[in-house]
Order: sequence, then structure tokens, then C-alpha cells
Amino acid sequence: MDNQEKPRIKDVIDQIEGHPFLSVPEETTLREIAHILRQKPDVRGIYVTDRKGHLKGAISLGKLIRNITARRYNKAFGTRRLLRCITCSKARDIMTTNLLKATLDTPIDSVVDSMIESDIKEIPIVDIQGKIIKNAGLLDLWSHL
Repeated sequence: MDNQEKPRIKDVIDQIEGHPFLSVPEETTLREIAHILRQKPDVRGIYVTDRKGHLKGAISLGKLIRNITARRYNKAFGTRRLLRCITCSKARDIMTTNLLKATLDTPIDSVVDSMIESDIKEIPIVDIQGKIIKNAGLLDLWSHL
């Protein structure tokens, strides 16, 4: 079966439940992100966008916690790591820019394979402009193979 015959994300996008996610501009402070997350405890993905809403990166909850914790409990971290953490104040400072994402035209099997290879449980699905449509889980996509 060639790529033209394989089911694509756009074929099942309406059937994918999607997981709650937070989309924040890259200028958002880490403190603001933490405050928002306290109000939305079921959010599973934190995505960083530019001013036009285009996906620029992602922040793991663990990385956010490490950076906030470094400011509060700075003795628990090595000097190099501490300096890196305490100088970060905005989403853009700690976001990962090399992230796995899918478009509506991406074949589902290639997304699932990439997620498994990269040990990723969720992936943003973006439109042609790079704006986030949905945050899809591996099992959601797997069920459409």
C-alpha cells in the first residue's frame, strides 16, 4: 500500500477525542503558566506559540517544575543547571523546539511509528499554517490503524 492509500489524520480527525492542552504565547512567564495549570489540572500538553498562534515548541511538565523548583530550592541543583534554570523566565526560554508533530495529511501509521520510536504519548496536530488543531494521544491514533 503506498502513501496515497494509507489513512491520514484528516480521515479520522473528527473521531479523535483529543487530550486537553495549554497553548501559550512564547512571552508567557513560567509563573503564569504554573498559575494556569493549577486552574486546569487535566491539561496534558503545554505548547508554545508565536503571536499569530503558530506552534513554536513544547514544554514538558517536568521541565516546567524543574525550572520553578530551581528558583525556590536552588541548593538542590548543580551550578551550571541552576544558572540555566534561574535565568529562564519565559516560555520560550525552556521550550523544546525540535518536537514531533503531525499535519492533517500525515499518514496515521507513520505518526504512530514515530511516536513509538520517540517514546511520545501525545502529539500536536497542526493545520497548514502550523496552528494547533488537536492534541492526540498514541492510543487514539493507534485505534485507527
